[in-house]
Amino acid sequence: MGLKDLLFGGGGADREKKQRERHIQKLNSRNSLHDDRTAAIEALTRDGSDEAIYGLLRRFDWTTDKQADDRTEKDYVCQVLEDELKDGAPEAIRRFLGESENVAFPIQVYFHVRPEDEVVGAVLEALAHEVRRDSFKPDKKVRLLDALRSHPDPRIAAEVGPLLEDFDEPVRYGAVEVLLEQEDEGVRERLLVALLRPEEESQRIRSRILRGFAERGWTVGDRRDAVRGVLDRGMDLDAEGRVIGA
Repeated sequence: MGLKDLLFGGGGADREKKQRERHIQKLNSRNSLHDDRTAAIEALTRDGSDEAIYGLLRRFDWTTDKQADDRTEKDYVCQVLEDELKDGAPEAIRRFLGESENVAFPIQVYFHVRPEDEVVGAVLEALAHEVRRDSFKPDKKVRLLDALRSHPDPRIAAEVGPLLEDFDEPVRYGAVEVLLEQEDEGVRERLLVALLRPEEESQRIRSRILRGFAERGWTVGDRRDAVRGVLDRGMDLDAEGRVIGA
């Protein structure tokens, strides 16, 4: 380090760090102009470091008053993460999934840049973390469950099944939706137990399970009498115990 660096604040790496921090601050300030935030996205893309990528991800954590500008900026961040920064994005996204509530856009990016099974594993890890936290803020669990839809995976049933007893109704409903897409042989039994759970007060959840049984052609086994007690109006069971009229 030369005399100038000693007198005026450090070497190149230190200057780069300070510039990066300024760009991150500008990008994630509601007081910044749209053009300035766009310039910050471009600067952080050129930087390409782990912290720059994480700074870009932080743009998903808040919303501007101008909806058009907000969507344009978030779409731009998605674009650079999927193209120029796709090699570094997954690690930063995994970190973001553990720390942020607003995970929909990052997961969308993750599915674009990495194999489906890797992304599903990361989402399940984040979901398990939320369950361990026993948080009374269920929105993140709902978003993570929504991200698992249309991505059947043999790991899902074991991780999502316990959420059929979550305290939050939208979480339980989301778990039903995800489980109905799985091929795991134990899913039918899990959902049947959830359907007949005495503590379940949501008719919306019961109706979705019943429709799911009808769609999948599942039978209710030896629980016909119990299931008849929770059937929606117009529904019935056929001779083999399948839900009809859904």
